[in-house]
Amino acid sequence: MRRQFYLAATGLALTTPAWGVTTESEFGLTFSQTYYVEPDIMEQRGQLFGVNGTFAQRQNAAVILEVEYSAGWVDYKGSGTMENIPDTLFETRVLLGKDWLAGNGYRVTPYLGLGYRFLTDDSTGMVSSDGSGGYRREQSYVYSPIGIAFTPAPWHTGWRLGATMEYDHFWYGNNLSTISAVCGGTDSYVSQDEGEGARVSLRLYSPRLPNRGRVIFETFYRYWSIADSTSNLVYAPRCHSNPSSEYYYEPHNQSEQFGLRLIWRS
Repeated sequence: MRRQFYLAATGLALTTPAWGVTTESEFGLTFSQTYYVEPDIMEQRGQLFGVNGTFAQRQNAAVILEVEYSAGWVDYKGSGTMENIPDTLFETRVLLGKDWLAGNGYRVTPYLGLGYRFLTDDSTGMVSSDGSGGYRREQSYVYSPIGIAFTPAPWHTGWRLGATMEYDHFWYGNNLSTISAVCGGTDSYVSQDEGEGARVSLRLYSPRLPNRGRVIFETFYRYWSIADSTSNLVYAPRCHSNPSSEYYYEPHNQSEQFGLRLIWRS
C-alpha cells in the first residue's frame, strides 16, 4: 500500500503544477566567442562582451521575456584579411511555457515563442590586406524557439544544475550590405527564408542567499545555418571587391557562438 501511494504521489508530481503566482528576474554579464562562415567565400572570428536580462511571470503557465545585447570585434578572412571589425548583436525573445514539478527538486518547462536577432558588422572605411574596401552589414532573423528547460524548484536551497535544449525554427531574415560605399550604385538588400538554429546551455545554481537571490554560472552554445537568398538579386557595378559578378546575393552561411555568463537571479 505504501509503495502504491508513493507511485501515485510521484505521478501526480509529474503531471500537476503546484504553486501560485511568482515572478523571477535575472541580470547577467556575458563573454562569448563567435564564428561566422560563408563556405568557400569568407569567415569571421572574434569576441563579444554583453549584458542580458530576463523577466518571467509564472502561475502554472510561464511568460518569459529575454533581452540581450553584446558588442565586440571580429577578424575577417576572405578578400584579403581585416582585423578588429566592430560587431554588435541584439536579441529579444518572448516565450510561453508550462511548468511541471518533476518530483526530484526540479521544475520542467517546455516552451515555444518568437525571437528577433539583429547583427551589425561595420567595416566602413577599413581596407583589407588586398585593397578591398569594407562596408556595413546588417542581418536580421525572425524565428520561433521550441525547447525545454530544467531548473531547480522554487523552494530548493542547495547547489543545483540546470539545462536548456532548444530548436529554432527560422521564419525569414533580411540582409543589408552597404556596397554603394565601395562600388557605387545600389546597396544590397536581400531576404532569406530557409534555415534553422539550435542552442543548449548548462547552468550551476548557487544555494539561495539570505536575500533569497541566487548566483548562476552558465555556459552556452548557439548555432545557425541559413540557406542562400533566393530572391531580390541586386545589380551593382563591378568593383574590386566583386570582380566576377554583377549581382549580389546573400550566400549560405553558418554561425556559432560559445559563451559564459555570470547571472544574478532575484
